[in-house]
Amino acid sequence: MAISQILCRESLPVTEILSHARKFNSIWYWTGRKCKNGHISFRYTSNRNCVDCHRDLNKIHMRGLRLTDHDRVLKAERKSRAKRRNNLGEKKYKLLNRRYNLKHCHNLSLKEYDQMLNEQDGVCAICRKADVKRHLHVDHDHSTNKIRGLLCCICNNSMKSIDDDENWGSKAKKYKELYGRLIS
Repeated sequence: MAISQILCRESLPVTEILSHARKFNSIWYWTGRKCKNGHISFRYTSNRNCVDCHRDLNKIHMRGLRLTDHDRVLKAERKSRAKRRNNLGEKKYKLLNRRYNLKHCHNLSLKEYDQMLNEQDGVCAICRKADVKRHLHVDHDHSTNKIRGLLCCICNNSMKSIDDDENWGSKAKKYKELYGRLIS
């Protein structure tokens, strides 16, 4: 009897199929019977587990590990931030956060920021409008990291487009002209 005939016979006892598979150093063997989870697939000769069950367990285990570690870290961070916010008070917490972000992202102190703001008369360097709801953004050259000035949110986002594409301004004007003609 050939190995394929032995391994594919459903009438043989599982132990006999398994022994033949191990005899021929096979990684898997076939029983044609359902596993405890209802899969009809190959089984590993080393531990008799269904290949599909093993694959599913691996996915769940890896996903579970990643999520638990990630969730644990996020939960700890949220907890520590909430604790700091409660201990310091909302205004002081926001000030400390702003100070940290200015120093960390732009190597700029709060005094230097305020000095730049006073030099610009408290308005955006491009549109000359004051951003009442938010602080002005620190605009910097992404290639050299040199600070250019303080901009409102709209102008800062426009500068990102100009930095990415030097012809962005002319393209925007053409678009605006075309769009104006289509509406009228």
